Parts: sequence; C-alpha cells; structure tokens
Amino acid sequence: MANQSLADFDTDDNSYISEKPFSDEERSSWIAYSSKSALFRAIFAAFFFTLKNIPAYIIDTVTKMLQCGTGKLGFTMYQCPSCGQYKKVPFTCKTRLCCSCGNLYNMQRANAIAEKMFNVNHRHAVFTIPDTLRPYFQNDRELLDLLFSTAYDTIYDVIHSVCPKLDVTPGAIAVCHTFSRSSRWNPHIHYDKQTIM
Repeated sequence: MANQSLADFDTDDNSYISEKPFSDEERSSWIAYSSKSALFRAIFAAFFFTLKNIPAYIIDTVTKMLQCGTGKLGFTMYQCPSCGQYKKVPFTCKTRLCCSCGNLYNMQRANAIAEKMFNVNHRHAVFTIPDTLRPYFQNDRELLDLLFSTAYDTIYDVIHSVCPKLDVTPGAIAVCHTFSRSSRWNPHIHYDKQTIM
C-alpha cells in the first residue's frame, strides 16, 4: 500500500489502515482482545468516575491507565521501507495500576532485586499499625517513611537482643502496601529479611 498516508490514521484510536496485517485467526483473536479491553475500560470508567473525594493524583493515574495503548497518550509511526505501509504503535501509560504496564514493572523490579539477593535463608515479616493510627497516615503520606524505619529498627533490635554476642547486620527488602486485601486503608510493610554476618 504505497499510496497510504498519515491522513489514514485516526489519532484517537488504535486502528491503522492495512490490506491484511494479520491472518484471519490472528485478526479474530485481536478483535476479541480489543473488545474485552474496551469493555473493561468502559465498565471501569463508568464505576470509577462515580466515586467521590478521589485525590487528583489517583484520577490522573486512572485516566492514564484507561488510555494505555489507545493512541491518546501519543504513538510512534513506523513505515516499511519496502512497501511503504505504516504501522502505528501507541504509547503505554507506564503506571503501576495498569494490568499490562504494572505487571511489566513488577517483573522487572523482582528480577533486579533477585540479582542482588544473597543465597541465604530469608524470613518474611509484616509490620502494621493499629486502626486508631491509620487515619494519621492516610492524611500525611510522609509518615509512611516512619513505618519503614520503625520496622527495620524493630528487626535490628530483635536480632541483637536474641544474639547479643554476634556481630550481625540484618539486610532487608521492604515493600509498603497501603491497602488490605479487602481494599481498606491499612498501611503495612512487608519485609523479607536476611542476616549477614
């Protein structure tokens, strides 16, 4: 399709004009995926935007997630030097909320952490705070840093009280979750710790 031009592209959606970019089976699979993706976006948006008192940064993140891969966040255009056919590749949102981008981020982060781990025994610990203190952390997110340092200090103190004669330094990987499995505000720290002598 050498006569194809950039005018053939709609910048508001993820379509591009081509005679037959996929086999019939691939096309059916893509249409089914696109339909499910569009349905998810429509249902999610219809529910989410009825909620009240949502912080601006969450609205921004959700909006980006709903626009991920649609072309609304921009795109790159490629042209085949042989046939002149164009291919539009939409930008992704790169938010952790997104099922696609968030999963990719998690895999990359987990691999990067795994490369730095020592081959020793690890323990998992969870540190949380009482219900009565949670609103303070919800209103002032900077207090979450206090959770990290307090949890580490607790690990350090426990190890040194149990093994006072050993000169050990606990190493840890910590992750802060701000919600429970039931989606209620519950800031807590997950620690995977190892002891280095």
